[in-house]
Amino acid sequence: MADQQRRFNRAKVAVDAVIQAGDAFFYAETVDLGEMGLSLRTKKPFPVGTEMRLVLGRPPDLPKLDLGGVVRWMRDGDSVGVEFTGLSSQDSSTLATFLKSLHGESNTIN
Repeated sequence: MADQQRRFNRAKVAVDAVIQAGDAFFYAETVDLGEMGLSLRTKKPFPVGTEMRLVLGRPPDLPKLDLGGVVRWMRDGDSVGVEFTGLSSQDSSTLATFLKSLHGESNTIN
């Protein structure tokens, strides 16, 4: 993804996340979040192509979301880029509303 242009902007925002990869669960924090994906700071490296479930939220601004995703890139063994998969229209709307609420905070990145 480093040499490709993102199709959607992301906002720099820290949101707690629980990751399920296979039968294991891990805690992480988002570095940035967008309508189609996010990047996470993790203690465990996840290889490109790893499929996962992510549960994230920051009540009351961002209600709990349970999302599917696939790792698209990994950097320095402690951060990964995840593209959402199977995003429902409700989840997409919830994310868009949350991201719009952050717009005034000057934290949008490309």
